[in-house]
Amino acid sequence: MKKHVVRIGVILVASVLLAFLLEFVQIRTQPPVYEAEERVVSEAETLDFARAELTNAVQDGENIKTGGDGTVILFRFQPAKTLSYVAIESKKHVRSEFQIRISWSRDGETFSDADSTEILANPQTVVWKAEIPEGQYASLKIELDNKLTIRPIRCRDAVTEKVPAPESLRLWRVGILIPSLFFVISVLYWFRAGRRLAAAFRRAAASLKKAGWKIPLRILVFLALSFLAYAALRWVISGAFFGPVDIPRRLFCVLAGLAAGLLLAFPKTLGEKPERLFVFFCLLSGWMLVFLFPNDPFVNWDMEYHFEQTHLYSYLGEERLTLPDTDIVYLENSHDSFNWDERIRSQETQDILYAEGASVVGYKGLMLNSIYDIFPAAGMFLGRVFQLPWRWTLYLSKFFNLLTCALCGFFAIRRLKSGKMILACVLLIPTNIFLASVFSYDHGVTSFMALGMSYFFAEWQEPEKKLTRRNAFVILGCLTFACLTKAFYAPALLFTLFMPKGKWAEIPAERREYLSRKTYALFTCLALLVCLLPYILPMFQGNVVTDMRGGSSAEPMDQVRYILEDPLRFFRLLFSFQSGYLNPANSSGLLTFFAYEGQGPGWQALCVILVLIALTDKKPCDRPLEKKFLTRIMGLFLLYISVCVICFCLYITYTQQKQGTDVILGVQPRYLLPFVFPVLMLFGSGLAAKLLKIDRDWKQRIYNGLAFLGPLVILFNVIYTVCISKFT
Repeated sequence: MKKHVVRIGVILVASVLLAFLLEFVQIRTQPPVYEAEERVVSEAETLDFARAELTNAVQDGENIKTGGDGTVILFRFQPAKTLSYVAIESKKHVRSEFQIRISWSRDGETFSDADSTEILANPQTVVWKAEIPEGQYASLKIELDNKLTIRPIRCRDAVTEKVPAPESLRLWRVGILIPSLFFVISVLYWFRAGRRLAAAFRRAAASLKKAGWKIPLRILVFLALSFLAYAALRWVISGAFFGPVDIPRRLFCVLAGLAAGLLLAFPKTLGEKPERLFVFFCLLSGWMLVFLFPNDPFVNWDMEYHFEQTHLYSYLGEERLTLPDTDIVYLENSHDSFNWDERIRSQETQDILYAEGASVVGYKGLMLNSIYDIFPAAGMFLGRVFQLPWRWTLYLSKFFNLLTCALCGFFAIRRLKSGKMILACVLLIPTNIFLASVFSYDHGVTSFMALGMSYFFAEWQEPEKKLTRRNAFVILGCLTFACLTKAFYAPALLFTLFMPKGKWAEIPAERREYLSRKTYALFTCLALLVCLLPYILPMFQGNVVTDMRGGSSAEPMDQVRYILEDPLRFFRLLFSFQSGYLNPANSSGLLTFFAYEGQGPGWQALCVILVLIALTDKKPCDRPLEKKFLTRIMGLFLLYISVCVICFCLYITYTQQKQGTDVILGVQPRYLLPFVFPVLMLFGSGLAAKLLKIDRDWKQRIYNGLAFLGPLVILFNVIYTVCISKFT
């Protein structure tokens, strides 16, 4: 007991110290807010009338009164004076326009037409400015033919600087950080993350030492194969061996070549640890979209909303928008295009505007159903910490999105005893990689749901082992995290109740380490409640959660009343809509769709590949679940219920609709992405796997290589077609 108290105390102290440290770093690195008035560093410099040689003019205090025709004001500078312009200011508006001739001399005596200029003094203003080639001059002569009173002549403007507003610690932000950090550190300690990471490094070091000379040889083979693939791709794109290509196409050839090298050069890793190669494939393909896909709300679904939520999470609720940020949030300007030179110029301009500081500041709060944006927000925070330009801060933020998807896939694939390639190919679906590479949280639902479901299916693959507390935490925690963003996936939580009987703790001695069925059911109900909280709480406040993308013309309760008037009419509409929505022939929007940039090729082939992998990526450990036909049917039924919930919610809340409409709008094909992995796992029977007989390591390597090859070719082809080929 005493040890637990000490551990809790240490974690609490560490959380407090880390919270204040993060707040201090936040204050020091965030874009500053400037005071309205600027501070004068040096006053404006004027020419001394007392030393001027006047012709047909007299000095009147600080001013000079000219006498009309033939007025000359001559300044001699000893030593020579640096000049770049002269600003002449009249005390009053003149009645008519006239010419002012200004001449300058380096030796103080010689004036020429080449070293002179004329400006037109017009009645509309009282200040007339003449530009002078910057340099050292010994004299300056001003000639005019008019009567007026001239104020002191400026030769250098006042130098001012912006004054940053004083910043103070946001204690409310520290209050959010302390319990959040306490929870994260406690979970990491519970999972022994430090020990496992250290053990992984020791194993890696031992493997490198054991491999010896094979490692450099393998790297050379990898680089050679990557170079050959790069050269081949460049030849295909340019039509000539090492023909000229622009930067986007060159980057595509490099990254696609590296992916090909990885696939061919590491057969042992491919067969035994495909999750490692998956991480590289995910990052290589996604980085192209992170770097090249425009940061433009007009080419990406709801980018302005996701960007704003990411921005708010990076400040934990404080809104602090710079001018480039406001362009995205308020849909004011387009930042990028598919013209490379225009994009570079635009980004350089945005970097300059970003350096000018924040223009909108205030507290806006956080939305729980946007909690996934905490991951790209971490990248945005680090971009500010390292003082990166605005564009690279956005790249880092989107890269953290992609990295989260890759890490979820890594741990999910590693946990499975069978079905590794099913999950790897699902996560490499082009639409999912696209969503992971832009400001979006749809892929977060897919990634965390895949992680939770992989741990669930792994329990069926090990029916003799009890359900540990840690595994139960991963299952419920990941599914809850996924459903917080979109609660209509919550029925998937109920499917996890269907586990083998031997999983549950039956006697008190087992319950210290394992869970009983009742305890797990209780935690499942709590998880469901947490998922629904973001939608239940507004109802108690008199608000109904709606989808505001279509406006605010419809009332959800009116739609509900319309359904209750004739439920059969709604079910006919629902089944009619789903007959097209769930039709595999219409899956292009699910598999190869890149938002407003359109659909890519190869979705039909990808459908066939996914079905073949689902039928063949089976092992004897899948038999316990295969035998439970009713359990599989129940799982598919609960997933179908989730689809029905999606359709129902969008029917009543997509506010573009009118009451009583006979269509269901707003249901996007991408909403089905989280279902693909569990459906394929439940769909396969293992009969085709028996025919293949993958019972040797070399067979597993070939199988995994072919399973990766098809989706990767389609993925890179879609990226090139929908994104890279549009660059000019």
